Amino acid sequence: MGRAKAITLIILIQFILLHVTKSQQGFEESLAARTLKQESHDTHEVHCSRERSRAAWQIIDDYLMPFVEEEGYQISADCRLHPDNDLFRDQERHKIHLDVNELRCGYCKKSFRAERFLDQHFDNRHYNLLNVKQTNLLYMATSILLMMLLPLFYLLYYLYQRDMKQETQVLRRVSQVGQKAKPS
Repeated sequence: MGRAKAITLIILIQFILLHVTKSQQGFEESLAARTLKQESHDTHEVHCSRERSRAAWQIIDDYLMPFVEEEGYQISADCRLHPDNDLFRDQERHKIHLDVNELRCGYCKKSFRAERFLDQHFDNRHYNLLNVKQTNLLYMATSILLMMLLPLFYLLYYLYQRDMKQETQVLRRVSQVGQKAKPS
């Protein structure tokens, strides 16, 4: 009974967290931050910020890729972690760092004082140069479900192992080799 309650509680918490993150995304978007190009229906809609993408790829390059290279694995071109599938990778390569506070656009050679201004420039002027690939809807749905259900699987496995350790064990006395059992 206790394990069923724990599983139900965990599933409920996951759905609540999913709902909260979706509602927070809605509040974070402001109408003033949207550009006309992003609101048009014929262009690709970007769901990830450049800063988050940059941080995520930095973590992947620092921690995952050395392991992949060390073990000799090849990441499939269909995998979301493959560098060619990065939406902003080409634009990040066209950032020219001249000085600490001076950056230049590699496409049009315009200079900027901060990286956020260059990011806004890429959004406004070079939006058509994003690495947009059509993704399979089934593939995306499968990966999203996998990422949602994988922690649940590990949690269930942990609870199962914990229950196995908490069960009482029946211990038997083992007689030593060479000694006879005492008659009773």
